[in-house]
Amino acid sequence: MVALFIIESVYNWKESKAAFMDGYHNGRNYDYNIEKK
Repeated sequence: MVALFIIESVYNWKESKAAFMDGYHNGRNYDYNIEKK
């Protein structure tokens, strides 16, 4: 049970980290597009 919980935590952390990085890059691209106009 404990091992499963740890694996799930790591998996969820990787998923949220990927989502965070996507949002971070999208935010940078958004600012970049505004500056370019």
